[in-house]
Amino acid sequence: MYQFFVQDQIKMSYVCEKCKTAGCKLWRGYNNSSIEILCISCKENNKKYIPAVPISKKGGGYWGYTSIPEKSIKWWKQLPTVK
Repeated sequence: MYQFFVQDQIKMSYVCEKCKTAGCKLWRGYNNSSIEILCISCKENNKKYIPAVPISKKGGGYWGYTSIPEKSIKWWKQLPTVK
């Protein structure tokens, strides 16, 4: 089941909102009212970002930095930083 989550999330909706890159670590702004999901190449260096770890394969947002379950952290860490 977890493997399905990983494959589904990468193929369906885990993409950079700017360049549409998929299959790599994505980031979101820290304490922003609007969430923009970006790859490392598109994020602005002068802003604070945290890992964008999805709550579920169906969408519904992203985990807060201190609330990410261990299996989701492992999933995110195994993704390449740059695609």
